[in-house]
Amino acid sequence: MNNFKFKIIITIASIIFPVTFAYCGFLEWYDYYKTAEKYTKEEKYREASDEYQLAIELKDTEKTKAKTYGMNFVDYFPHRGLGIAYYNLKEYQKAKDELEISIKISSTDIAKEYLMKIEQVLIKETKVQEQLEKAVSLFKKGNLDESTAEMNEVLKSNPENLEAKGYIERANTIKQVMNTLPKSKPTQTTKTTTAPKTEDKKILDDFKILVKSNYNKAIELSNRGEYKKAIASLEDTLTIIERKEGLDKEITSTKEQITQINIKLSDLKNKYVSDAKKSKNLSKEIEILKSAVKALPETKELKDMLSKSEAKISKEVVKLYFKGVDLYSADKFSEAISVWKEALELNPDHTRIKTDIARAEDKLKSLMKVK
Repeated sequence: MNNFKFKIIITIASIIFPVTFAYCGFLEWYDYYKTAEKYTKEEKYREASDEYQLAIELKDTEKTKAKTYGMNFVDYFPHRGLGIAYYNLKEYQKAKDELEISIKISSTDIAKEYLMKIEQVLIKETKVQEQLEKAVSLFKKGNLDESTAEMNEVLKSNPENLEAKGYIERANTIKQVMNTLPKSKPTQTTKTTTAPKTEDKKILDDFKILVKSNYNKAIELSNRGEYKKAIASLEDTLTIIERKEGLDKEITSTKEQITQINIKLSDLKNKYVSDAKKSKNLSKEIEILKSAVKALPETKELKDMLSKSEAKISKEVVKLYFKGVDLYSADKFSEAISVWKEALELNPDHTRIKTDIARAEDKLKSLMKVK
C-alpha cells in the first residue's frame, strides 16, 4: 500500500514539476521546443535552430496538440520552426529541406508560405549566377564594356557580390592601362613588307615592358601561394597584348605561364582533398576545407566537399550533446564536459552546451569541496 502511495506521489510531482523529473535534471522535447519558440520571437535564429534540432532528436514529428505531460498539449512543428530559422539566417537550401519535411508530415499554410518565399529566392540566385557566368565569359573574350554592363546588372540584384566587383575592377584597370600605352598611327598599306618604324618599335617595347612587369608580379603572387591573383594578372595582360600585333612570342609565353600556375593549382587542390579525406575528425576536416576554399575560391569540388561536411555538423553536435547528457546523468561530469567541448569545436556559439558545461563544472567543484 505504501509503495502504491509512493507511486502516486511521484506521478503527481512529475506533472507539477516536469522539468525537475525530466532526464535526471535535463529537459524533455517540449522544453527544447518552447525555448526554440522563445528564441524565434526574440529573432535569435541561430540559437533557435540549435534548440529545434535538440527537440527533433527526442521527438521527430509535426502535429497539433502533441501531449507534453499530464493534460498539457502543444502545437508541435519543429521542422517548420527550424526551416523558418534557417530562412532568416539566409541558409535557404537548409530551410527548404526542413520545410519540405514539415509539409510531408503535416502540411500547414505557414510552411507553404515560407517554402514559396525560398523558391523565389533560389530562382533569383540561379538567375544572378547565370548572369555572372555570362559576364565572366564576355570578360575572357575581351569584351570589357559588355562584361562590365552585365556585372553591374548582377550588382543590382546582389550589391555585395564580390566576384562581380572584382571583375569590374579588373576591366577598369585593363582599360586604364591600355589608355596609357601609346597607339600606332594609321599608315597606308603597301605591298612590300618593311621593318617596323622606330615609333612602332617603341610602342612594342612599351608593351613588352608591361608584359615583363606583370610576369614578375605573377611570379611574386604565385610564390606567396596567391595563385588565383597570379592567373588574373596574367589573364589581364593577355587581354591587353592580344590587341596588338607583333607580340606573338609574349602571348605564347603568357599562356604557358598561366598553364604552369594552373598545374600548381590542381596539385594544391588535390592535396587539400587528400588531407580532408584522411582527417578522421569532422572539425579538422572542415578546418582544412575552409582553408582550401579560401585559397581556391572558384574550385567547385572543394566548395561541394565543404558543404557536405558542414551538413554533418548539426547531426554530430546533437549526437555529442546527448552523449554528454548520458554521461552527466551517470555522474561522469568530467567525461560529459569533454564531450560537450568536442561539440563546441563544431558549433562554438551553442548556448545550451555552454550552459550545461558550466553546470557540470559547478558539480565538479561541489564534489571537490565535499572531498
